[in-house]
Amino acid sequence: MSTAGTGSLEWVDRLATAVALFWLILFVACSAPTDADAWHIEPGPQGGRSIEPGDTVTLALVSGMGSRSTLTGNRVAWTSSEKQVATVSADGVLTAVSPGRTQVTASADDASVTDTFIVRATQATIHLDRDSATLVPGGEVQIVATVTDRNGLTIVRAPLVWTSGDSSVASVTEGGLIQALRAGSSRIAATSSGASAALGVTIIPAPGVIEISGVEDSMYVGDTLRVTAQVRDAAGAAVNGAPISWTSGDTRIGSVSPTGLIEAREAGHLLIRAQSGTLSRGAGISIIRHVDRVAITPTALTLRVGDRIRIHAKLRDAAGTVLEGRTVVWSSDDSTIATVNDNGRVTAFAPGHTRILAVSETETAHADVTVATPQPTPGTTVTLVGAGDIGTCLGDGDERTAKLLDKIPGTVFVAGDNVYEDGTLKEFQRCYGPTWGRHKHRTRPAPGNHEYNTPGAAGYFDYFGASAGDPSRGYYSYDLGAWHVVMLNSSVPARPGSSQARWLEDDLDRHPSACTVAIWHHPLYSAESSSPRMQTAWELLLAHGAELVINGHAHSYQRYAPQDAAGRPDHDTGIREFIVGTGGRGVGGANRAPAANNEAFYAGGLGVLKLTLHPTSYDWEFVPEPGQRFSDTGSGTCH
Repeated sequence: MSTAGTGSLEWVDRLATAVALFWLILFVACSAPTDADAWHIEPGPQGGRSIEPGDTVTLALVSGMGSRSTLTGNRVAWTSSEKQVATVSADGVLTAVSPGRTQVTASADDASVTDTFIVRATQATIHLDRDSATLVPGGEVQIVATVTDRNGLTIVRAPLVWTSGDSSVASVTEGGLIQALRAGSSRIAATSSGASAALGVTIIPAPGVIEISGVEDSMYVGDTLRVTAQVRDAAGAAVNGAPISWTSGDTRIGSVSPTGLIEAREAGHLLIRAQSGTLSRGAGISIIRHVDRVAITPTALTLRVGDRIRIHAKLRDAAGTVLEGRTVVWSSDDSTIATVNDNGRVTAFAPGHTRILAVSETETAHADVTVATPQPTPGTTVTLVGAGDIGTCLGDGDERTAKLLDKIPGTVFVAGDNVYEDGTLKEFQRCYGPTWGRHKHRTRPAPGNHEYNTPGAAGYFDYFGASAGDPSRGYYSYDLGAWHVVMLNSSVPARPGSSQARWLEDDLDRHPSACTVAIWHHPLYSAESSSPRMQTAWELLLAHGAELVINGHAHSYQRYAPQDAAGRPDHDTGIREFIVGTGGRGVGGANRAPAANNEAFYAGGLGVLKLTLHPTSYDWEFVPEPGQRFSDTGSGTCH
């Protein structure tokens, strides 16, 4: 019995344990959020599921029976699907950020619950990045609109509706891009949640240019001048009423009023500018002083019939300042005795006396000119022969041309690059001396660029000595019969104002010969190797009536018709150019097309140019090396 009682108690204990375990399992099962339908997310009493930016709401996970969940031993995780709309903290505090919708999810163990929360927009205000816009047809501008709530917070992705008051004038896209269609005006508006903002848009005709009228090349100090400006559209039609402003580049030199009245104040170059919108146009005016006096040099001269000389006029203002670039009008009291051209060059025609007048503005000066009765003098004919690009130790071309000189009497010229490669004294002695050097006693040289491969062309000047002129210059002149011969240096500056240019002008003034020939190395006009470095020399020679120019450098023979300094044919006063780079170094350029005004071109062999110089005319002959049949002969008269 004792044993049976003990068994009964054990059975009762086991039953009690089973019942307790059943209720525990039932409690846990009913407490855990394992069924989404039995649980939901509920905001606290301070908020609902529709809130405004800036609001906060504490969320709770609530059972289906309405009792708030305190899940012992369970972890609840909170998330928001749209963090730019609202965020939720780890402890379930929801913070509204900007208008929109978001899905908030509460997760615990293997189950989760999701609910929708709305962040509604508060009373909105629209701000535009500009108040107005001015465009031309075809133009466009992007407008930026910002929507804020009552707290001044920006409402992200706020819906905006854009409209145009006159879509035929200007249209606007959904993104706020305004496009100009035609001239006129329109009101562009943006609306959002009952709020609106607008700007005025003006479309003006498309201007194409500003024209300035009434501008003069120059004004005198103290004078005034009225100028006008007109705006025109792309089609050239006048845009009347367009606002125009005027400015002066230097108010010390001159001013310009808002109505376009220019006042000249000081000498200089004045730049005025008219502006209308983005269009701008400038105009330059030289502000100059009045000529106070004219000085002429020389003031008296005696000439022979046929002589030519240039007279210079110097202009000064009241302060004694020399005035450059002014117009001087030249005239002769008796043009049957002597004439004067626009550059002050006087030509004597017949015995007698006259005055040469120089007038600038209201001031006048004169030079007394006496043309003496000519004395008969016997005519002298001389020979000038030579070439350029000569001496070399690499062949016998210079020997072949030197043999031509052996048979031609007269004065020899050499036109530069007289020995290769560097113009050293040793090269002159070894590669030039045995050939052309045997005519050194009758040679008048001009240097080329190869001579200056040796600093200062020292080898050249050492070899030729006094015949080459002053080593610091390399240019000089001499008379040959009735002709004046000028030897220039194209390897040193000859631009306006340079020492060589000033010397040349003075030399030509002091030697008013009837016939002049100039010799230098680099040609101004050539089928090859032309160079503008001697442009000023050509202009001065042309102004003084020179007849001939002889060059080298291009390894060919070329002859050109008389032409002016711009390369235009001028058979009355132009200069005839010969290029004789055929002295012995070699020939080339046979396939090159001759330059304009070319009358003869030969690159098939070596040779020399022989000039027979008469008192008032000349003959030329290209003498080729033996075995060559090319020839070129002709005659010309002095100007």
